[in-house]
Amino acid sequence: MLQIVYLGIGGNQEETLKAIEKALNELALFSEEALEISKLYKTSPVGDKNQNNFTNLVCRLHTSFDPKLLLKKIELLEKKIGKTPKPKWASRLIDIDILFYGNIIYSDEALQIPHPHWQERLFVLIPLLDLTPTISIREGEQSKNYDLRVMIQNLTFDTSDWVIPLNDSNT
Repeated sequence: MLQIVYLGIGGNQEETLKAIEKALNELALFSEEALEISKLYKTSPVGDKNQNNFTNLVCRLHTSFDPKLLLKKIELLEKKIGKTPKPKWASRLIDIDILFYGNIIYSDEALQIPHPHWQERLFVLIPLLDLTPTISIREGEQSKNYDLRVMIQNLTFDTSDWVIPLNDSNT
């Protein structure tokens, strides 16, 4: 069955923009409809603040791959592009995270959907808003709808993190 999937993509090394371009070209092959892409954003690092700023975006694809197969394909793609194992908060060439897969909740030892920290990350919420105003997640028999604008507004009061459209930054 075809599912709408949102992926978060980012990195903070010299070749990250080229890596993102390669990733998007490959991810388009995973999608049965045109890949939809947010604007690029320059964002503050999370965790270890003593590193380069990040470049982030979110893309939406339509796939029939199940979550585990999609994760495997993404991990192979990251490796092909040049991602190497790093500590959690380390600088990285590219990182591709499955944020949402349809409206399901999924969890095993390798994958958690929705991404566990999506609600806390402006670098996820702001690019995600470029593609959709709300996210719906099934919780039991019902779905819960999240208004991204409200979430962003509430989060901006509680964080020092920042997100700037890349073409608006002076770097």
